[in-house]
Amino acid sequence: MDKLTNIKVFSETAKFKSLARAAEKLNLSASSVSKHISALENHLGVRLMNRTTRKVSITDIGAAYLEKANKIIQDIEDAESMINASQKSPRGLLRIAAPSLFGSRHIAPHLPIFLDRHKNLNIELITYDDQIDIIKDSIDIAIILTKLDDSSLIAKKIAPGNRTIVASPKYINKYGEPKNPDDLSNHKLVTYLGRSQYNDWHFKVNGKSKVLHAQGSLSLSNGELILRAVLNNGGITMLSRHITGKQIREGNLKLLLEDFVEEVNPIYAVYPSNKLVQPKIKLFINYLIELYSPKPYWMVGNNVNIEARKRALI
Repeated sequence: MDKLTNIKVFSETAKFKSLARAAEKLNLSASSVSKHISALENHLGVRLMNRTTRKVSITDIGAAYLEKANKIIQDIEDAESMINASQKSPRGLLRIAAPSLFGSRHIAPHLPIFLDRHKNLNIELITYDDQIDIIKDSIDIAIILTKLDDSSLIAKKIAPGNRTIVASPKYINKYGEPKNPDDLSNHKLVTYLGRSQYNDWHFKVNGKSKVLHAQGSLSLSNGELILRAVLNNGGITMLSRHITGKQIREGNLKLLLEDFVEEVNPIYAVYPSNKLVQPKIKLFINYLIELYSPKPYWMVGNNVNIEARKRALI
């Protein structure tokens, strides 16, 4: 068997700690994965990992070998990236991760156009609701909607982002409109489940920053559910404009407390800093910037990418 393939199979199995998950990722059978690892162990004369059909554990010598093996794999990928950089047409697999709602509304609808432009590329889109490990999950580009804390990643702003306070006109007609953030204590709030960072609502009152740790009479697990509840007069919420844009434009939601809300959250594309900036990454980031310029199509106004808005159905 090819030694490099054996090394890659070993690396993926160690990453997932599962023969089955590594097999799925590599499009192999579990038995084939086991044979690749056995061939590598026979070549080296040591046992790299203990494995059963359900569980994999790496040995001490296996862990030491894995560190060197991953460096070899990375060096080969960098070399391939260097070759690709000299090609007019990028090729290979581009793995993209995005928050579920943003991915379904603002990434997936635009992928066919991108692939039509770059016919030698394949794309995998992975969506997530909480967090994702870009390195561990072998992601080329991830879309993030919150502050970047990981210094091992490089961030490129692709669009402005902000959150706004909204409610349905029927709710406001029935319960009245809050005039300042303190008035929210007299209203039904719709929030995210648990201790979500999105339940921290930021305001500026009399020149001073203020944070409301919103507690909802109704709590839901994602922005789509919150949107549907609020549209049906469930209360007041704070949601990203890329979720509420269409409903605000069409008058189904009313903006509230605009003079107080202090929520600016740019949208970024991030990628690992330990990788060469591959042409496929550059091309896709530039494509996203093109889609969301001169201002995001989910905002009010006509100075937006109308065709992208139509594709996104928002």
